[in-house]
Amino acid sequence: MVMVRRACAILGLVGALATGMTSPAAAEGGSGDPVQVALDALVKNHDLPGAQVVLEVPGKPARILNAGVGDLETGAPFPKPSAGRIGSITKTFIATVVLQLVAEGKVKLDDPVETYLPGVLRGNNIDGRLITVRHLLRHQSGLPEHSDDLWELGIDNLRYRHFTAEELLALALDETGAAPGGEFVYNNTNYIVAGMLIGKVTGKNWRDAVTERIVKPLNLSNTDAPKADEYEIRGANARGYHLLYQGEGKPPKRIEYTAQSPSAADSAGGMTANGIDLNRFMDKLVNGNLLPPAQLAEMKKTVPSGEGEQYGLGLEHHDKSNACAKEWWGHGGSIPAWVSQTGVTADGRRVTLLLNQGFYLQEMAEDFYRVFNSALCPS
Repeated sequence: MVMVRRACAILGLVGALATGMTSPAAAEGGSGDPVQVALDALVKNHDLPGAQVVLEVPGKPARILNAGVGDLETGAPFPKPSAGRIGSITKTFIATVVLQLVAEGKVKLDDPVETYLPGVLRGNNIDGRLITVRHLLRHQSGLPEHSDDLWELGIDNLRYRHFTAEELLALALDETGAAPGGEFVYNNTNYIVAGMLIGKVTGKNWRDAVTERIVKPLNLSNTDAPKADEYEIRGANARGYHLLYQGEGKPPKRIEYTAQSPSAADSAGGMTANGIDLNRFMDKLVNGNLLPPAQLAEMKKTVPSGEGEQYGLGLEHHDKSNACAKEWWGHGGSIPAWVSQTGVTADGRRVTLLLNQGFYLQEMAEDFYRVFNSALCPS
């Protein structure tokens, strides 16, 4: 239900680890399409239900590759393309709307959050008069993470529970904050506040703002910002599965977990989409169709977030590496039952990778990025 901060952190870490890997075909010792080889190996080696890659190159039809199944009960494959819960990729949509408001003169990046949400950020070493909008979007606010407290409620207690943004923020404000403006620390609470800011400035819920400003103009027909009581995924979709911890030394228990309230993730991770839509969104964003040049330049001002990685304003940047001879922009996401990553290169190559189950071992994450790198950066 809630976006998994630990899994997101693993994604970022393993993105760096994966950069030194050999190509998938060489690693498997096989022939044929290296993306399909890597995708099949990911599902088989880690007993995943299934996975899908959506790969697009300018001037050519989209390639959609599946491995495993989209429904363990029926054996049905992933629909082509399949929608899923995109977790933290939601943050890129939120940051884009905030920067559109900056372009319209309604928000200033270096204004304190207090300007727009007076009195909202107050707590132990937490002061909205010292935290700027830029701090929120680049994970330098020092705000505590709220999602750990959500996990302590137990996932079954989260599945259909409705949370408000204020309730989520209250969990963070019970903790002690750090000084704003310091090093990058990935934190979902930042984007809960950013969603609240959008609501206050526009007079609309962040869901409506994202829909009106991004989803409709780009005709993202399979992208949704569902409300708290909209439990199912709109559009053709695979089923999602979650792993329950059973104790040390025991394998986790897999449960079907497609239907769930998005409200625990809210503006930090509550959206759904398919790979075609995510590729289009990321391509249009990175290449200047959603933001004026000045605001896109601000979005691309990064701070270090890992080996070979930087983070801008809701956008990840990856340097060239041994596994990928191209630099690329994108974002990853993780939420119970789903893991996703999207990226685009300067020459317009676009990739989204979607799993219908989370992972809990570093080896799984490494193979996840092996697939992604093989698709985005062919050898």
